[in-house]
Amino acid sequence: MLIVLGIITVILSVILTGQSSFNNSAILSNTAYDIALTLRTAQTYGTGGRSFGTQLIGYGIHVDTTQPSRFSLFADTYPAIGANDGAGMCHAGQDSQVLSAVAGDCTYESGSGEDQLISTETIGNGITISDACWYAGGWTCASASSAKTLDIVFSRPNPTPFISPGGTYNASAGVSEACLLVTSGNGSTRAIMVNINGAISITNTCS
Repeated sequence: MLIVLGIITVILSVILTGQSSFNNSAILSNTAYDIALTLRTAQTYGTGGRSFGTQLIGYGIHVDTTQPSRFSLFADTYPAIGANDGAGMCHAGQDSQVLSAVAGDCTYESGSGEDQLISTETIGNGITISDACWYAGGWTCASASSAKTLDIVFSRPNPTPFISPGGTYNASAGVSEACLLVTSGNGSTRAIMVNINGAISITNTCS
């Protein structure tokens, strides 16, 4: 009887451990897909020409790695039209008369009279955005950089996302891809990738 009870205990232990591991993996994957869905929402709004008030603008998400359990969806309304159309800026040479987004600077500025915060999403279950990375001839991540924020903005008529590390867009930097690394309490990871063509995908690592 003791031997049978011992065998049952071992089997139950293995089953419960496996179930817990499966649950953690499923929750992590679901969180990654939720973040990807918010990115897709920003992309749909931005490239679809969703207006804010009377102007066409870009929409994006803002990640601050010093606050790893949250991220924000925002409307890039600041600065006003014409203030960010110089060389090297994200809306250089675009014309509001041809249904292009020309307000905003492809970064998130918080506060009254600045960009419009649409929502702030809080991540639970011990999962965090552990890193934010960007590609410009090679990968750089916030964990190894002085830039701790990353903004990914989509705006009409460009399929290419505007990616701004550290709160500044710089066309000459050649940043073409972005990656958000999501990590669970047991160290498992998922990566939300955004490439130069605006494709959004889920992988295991930023690379």
